[in-house]
Amino acid sequence: MCGDDGALGELFARYRERVLRIVRLRMGPGLRAAMESTDILQETYAAALRGFPAFSGSERGTFVRWLARIAENQVRDSADRWSAQRRDLAREERLDAGRTAESTAGAADPIDAQPSPSEQLTQRELRAVYDTCVAELPERQREVVLLRDYELLEWPAVAELLGATPHAAQELYRRAQLRLAALLEARW
Repeated sequence: MCGDDGALGELFARYRERVLRIVRLRMGPGLRAAMESTDILQETYAAALRGFPAFSGSERGTFVRWLARIAENQVRDSADRWSAQRRDLAREERLDAGRTAESTAGAADPIDAQPSPSEQLTQRELRAVYDTCVAELPERQREVVLLRDYELLEWPAVAELLGATPHAAQELYRRAQLRLAALLEARW
């Protein structure tokens, strides 16, 4: 691989939470019940690492968009594999079923000099509620929010992916935000 591996690791770390949120939303509740989203995140990063020499992005958001597309493909592949296996969910056991609070205490993300642990927890909880509400949006509204807010695409790119005009995409986004606000208000 060309370039500095440490810098690439830093870049992956910078976008970890964003890509994980994209993975969770793309998985849907059924697949999330059957698999861990962090497994798909790891598969996404492994595929991205293999494909990085061919990556040639230079515009803002290109790297996130590239990772999001890889994540989408990984989710689709995982869903296909899961469906093909036709697992008996009654036989499955959660990996964390035997863990206690003490055994998972050291598994938290390392604390850096930014927000306090309680602030980090609050932010994480807010993101989880927000992600849950986004997941409840109708498919087209969810997609416009993912493209604009999670993948950081500009309006022309969002419109192209949705097969709409930029104005129509913005209007769809506005309606999605209104619905999202109502969902969030209902949770508070």
